[in-house]
Amino acid sequence: MRRTTLALLGIVSLFSACGGRSLEQMLERHPAHVLPQGIFQVFVFRLDRLRENPLALLLYEKGHNLNLGPSLRGTSQTLQLAGTINRLVIGTYGGQSKSDAAVVALAAGTFDEQAFLQALEGAGIPHIVGTHDHQTFYTCGRGDMRCYVAFPSSHLAVAASQEDLLKRTLDLRRRPAKSLANDRALTKLLNTFSPDMDVWATGMFPPAMAGLFGPQIRPALEMIDAFTLRLVGGRNQRLGLSLHCTTAEAAETNAKVLRMVVAQLAQQAVESGYDIQPLLDAINLSQITVDGDRADYELELSAATIAATAQTFRQPPTLRPMPPMLMDFRPPEMQRDAEKRETK
Repeated sequence: MRRTTLALLGIVSLFSACGGRSLEQMLERHPAHVLPQGIFQVFVFRLDRLRENPLALLLYEKGHNLNLGPSLRGTSQTLQLAGTINRLVIGTYGGQSKSDAAVVALAAGTFDEQAFLQALEGAGIPHIVGTHDHQTFYTCGRGDMRCYVAFPSSHLAVAASQEDLLKRTLDLRRRPAKSLANDRALTKLLNTFSPDMDVWATGMFPPAMAGLFGPQIRPALEMIDAFTLRLVGGRNQRLGLSLHCTTAEAAETNAKVLRMVVAQLAQQAVESGYDIQPLLDAINLSQITVDGDRADYELELSAATIAATAQTFRQPPTLRPMPPMLMDFRPPEMQRDAEKRETK
C-alpha cells in the first residue's frame, strides 16, 4: 500500500511539474491558445501545404523584397536557421507602424537545437544563453534585429522580438487563461479559423493602409475595423477576404472599393502584356457580397489556373512594367514619385 501511495504521489508530482498541456498540444487546438493576449494581428501559414502551391511560392519569393521592419525581419531570419518549419503562427503586438511593433512566432516542424547554435555561429550572429522557468532560451543578434528563441521541444520553436513577449508565450503552458483564446473581444474574429486553411490571418486593419491611397478611397478604408483572410486548399484553392466595418453603410462602400481594386489590378496586368486569361475567367466568377457590417470577397482557383498564373508572372512583362501598386488610387505626390523612379 505504501509503495502504491508513493508511486501515485510521484505521478502527481510529475504532472504538476509539467504544468498542464504543452504548447504543441495547445497549438493543435487553435493557434489562439499559443499567443498571449493584447494582439494586433495574427497570421497562420501551413508551409507544408503551401510548398506545393506554385503561386504561393512565387508570392513568398517576391515577399523577400518587402520592408518588413526590424522586429519581424530579425525574428524571421533567425527562425529560418532553426530547422524545417511546417506550420507557422505569427502574432504582432502594439505599435501603429512596423518600426515599433513587437512580434512573436511559433514554428512547428523539426528542429535541432545544437544545429541552430552552429547555424548562428556560421552566420556570424552572436547569442547569449538564458533561462526562464527551467526553459533555456537564446538572445540572438544585435540592436533592432535582436530576437529571443526557445525550443520547448524538438518539434516546436518559439521566437520573439522582445524578451518579455517570449516569456509570456512560454508561460501560457501554466497560465492558459492568459492566452488570446480567452480574449472575448476577439471571439468573432477567432471563430473564423479552421484547421483546413492553408493561410489564415485576422486582426485590426492597419491604419497606415489608408494612407497609401488617394482621397477618394481613403475615407472608406478608415471605416474598416478589422479583416480576415482565408486560403483553403484542396483540388481547388478558395481565397476569402472579409472586411469588418464600422457600419453596414461602410461595408457597402468597401464592397465597391473591392470591385474597383480587383478590376484595376487585372487591367494593369493585361496592359503590362501578361496573358492571364485563366485568372480573368476565375475573377469574373468571383463574388463580392455584403452581410451586415462585413464585406466579403470570394475567389476560387483551380490547380491549372494557379500553375498557369504563377508561370506567367515569373516572366517579365512584354509591354511595360507592372505598377508597384494601384496607380489611379494613390495620392498625386506618390504617383509623381513613382513616375520619377520609372523614368530613371
